[in-house]
Amino acid sequence: MKVIIMPVYDYKDDHRPPKWDKDKKSKWTVKIKEEEEIFFHGYNQNWLHEESESIWAIKVEDESPLVIGEDYRPKYKGKNECINLVVAKFVKHRENHWHGYPVNTISDFPPSDILKKWEQSPGVKKKTIVKLNRAIK
Repeated sequence: MKVIIMPVYDYKDDHRPPKWDKDKKSKWTVKIKEEEEIFFHGYNQNWLHEESESIWAIKVEDESPLVIGEDYRPKYKGKNECINLVVAKFVKHRENHWHGYPVNTISDFPPSDILKKWEQSPGVKKKTIVKLNRAIK
């Protein structure tokens, strides 16, 4: 009998106030519980990019990607503006332990194999993938 060991999701506080630095990192806007749910959804859907050992996730509600974070870093947007983020990336930081953050697809774009997996997933529409390819706001 094969034993399946579920991963452990470790929340990190550097992507949330008060430890979040808006000039250096993106910020989660969803609650920690939803952050975990997004991770486990990506994990259970096998949205794993094996080369980088990262899980990419997107949450779709009513055929539209849910905004899960914000990016205020000036190098990507004007000084007082932000970009709404809809994609999360989760990385393994030790054996079977993961953490994640919302990504700006301008600077950290999902690999093509992930986009193909999303396109084949129930609930993720092709138009969503097309919008991601245009670095949606």
